[in-house]
Order: sequence, then C-alpha cells, then structure tokens
Amino acid sequence: MSNEQQRAIFWRKARASPRRAQATVAREETQRSGRLAGLDLAELANADA
Repeated sequence: MSNEQQRAIFWRKARASPRRAQATVAREETQRSGRLAGLDLAELANADA
C-alpha cells in the first residue's frame, strides 16, 4: 500500500474520530522525533549504565 493510500485512509478515519486522530498524529510525531534523537538516547542510556 502506498504512502498516499495510507494517508487517505488515515484522514478518512480521522474525520470519523478526531480525538483518536490527534493521538495518532502526536504518536507519529513523537516516533519521528524519537527516531531522529535515537542515537542521542542510546548514548545517554549507555552513559547512565
């Protein structure tokens, strides 16, 4: 399934339940920033260990 198809399905569901959509968007943004900061988090975890 293409990214555009997934996005279309997501927004169709989002219009049906805006609260769930907000939670999903927040989770995706957290995962995206977490992925960018993943190396830093791993380094911090190793430093604490």
